[in-house]
Amino acid sequence: MKFKILRGLLLAVFLVGAAPAVYSQADEEGANDAPQILTSDLAQETPITVDRLSVDFVIVDSDTITEVTIDGEPQDFVPGDTVLISKEFFFEDDRTTIRVTATDEKGNTRAKTFLVLKPSARAAPTRLTWTLSFGVGFDIDTNPSNDLSSPIDLEGVKIEGVVPDDEQEDTRTNLKAIISLRFGSLDAYLGTQQQTYTKAVNERFNTQVNFVGVGYRSGEGKASGFIVRYAFTDIQLGTFDYAVLNTISPGYESFSEDADDDLRNVFKLDITAKDFAKESQTDTTLFALKWAHKSTDKKDNDVFRSLIAYGTGDEGLEETEHQFIGLDFDWELRARSGLRVDIGFGWTYRNFPNDEPLTTDTPLGDTRVDNLLRFSLGPGWEFGAGWRAHLGYRYLFNLSNKAPYVRQIYGLNIDGAF
Repeated sequence: MKFKILRGLLLAVFLVGAAPAVYSQADEEGANDAPQILTSDLAQETPITVDRLSVDFVIVDSDTITEVTIDGEPQDFVPGDTVLISKEFFFEDDRTTIRVTATDEKGNTRAKTFLVLKPSARAAPTRLTWTLSFGVGFDIDTNPSNDLSSPIDLEGVKIEGVVPDDEQEDTRTNLKAIISLRFGSLDAYLGTQQQTYTKAVNERFNTQVNFVGVGYRSGEGKASGFIVRYAFTDIQLGTFDYAVLNTISPGYESFSEDADDDLRNVFKLDITAKDFAKESQTDTTLFALKWAHKSTDKKDNDVFRSLIAYGTGDEGLEETEHQFIGLDFDWELRARSGLRVDIGFGWTYRNFPNDEPLTTDTPLGDTRVDNLLRFSLGPGWEFGAGWRAHLGYRYLFNLSNKAPYVRQIYGLNIDGAF
């Protein structure tokens, strides 16, 4: 406590001495005899490259300061003619407005507004910017092969798997690395992702995905605009090549806000040419309409994401052709301390008109139907900008008349970015 008071007094002396320079850094509203709001951590427009920033505000007045609010939230402090407010901010969006008001015992009030900008929110950069992100994880997978199983009885369907239950579980490691580039309205990325199981019997489920993509967006910062992206993806399963995907995605991205949230919506069409490595599989073209929504709470920085998709799928065989509709909903709940909890669930319905079910004596119909259900939970801790460690749990259940299964995946993951 003594250190905090001393630090505040030293900061107050410094800022008062540098008052002319500090005052000019932000817009001011209020009478001349209203409290002065000082900080050396923020300017009228402050560019940042981090997601978290600690800011010290010093409020000084000839009278007693009785009230201080930040973004409408009253702050706790001991009334006096010099007040130190230390605040930690979390920046999810490209543009964040911070508004500080101070009132003294005579009712004089002053307000200052600060604008915090991430690189993508400012004018198109004249130089290339880049970000390197990576992730490493260790999981336990209770059913890597999606062997037949079900937590409930399916009327008319006999559930009998191939792999004994006590032999299904396996551990796996996950590695990923992505470099992202941006220049003006253009962006690009290059990355790889690997998933490796421990047991030799599950080697065929190991995956390596290499991908590269480029994109263009007509709007800058939070201006709505048209987007178009191209992605090349090479997929390897086990020790064999599986397929090459070429995807082009035209769409539209919009930004808006209401009293509580900043809103982002992306509407796009994915057109994918899928080229299989095996001659027994026929190359195909897939389509998917997608609506991705994101809302960020202005006060608590919590994030809600949703994705609605409708499209086609195909593994190069007639019986694998299907249509699908998918719904995904995820919440990111963030505490000021760095604690973060991710909660989500999803449902995907797939209809295979050319595939016969195990039996037709079910309410699911005369052709194969899959109902893929997901529940996920991920408590974790954010250590700083781009660094996070979290536990992950996913429960997967396919209510199907052809391939029902239950699968649980849980483990520890660490993500970072430079």
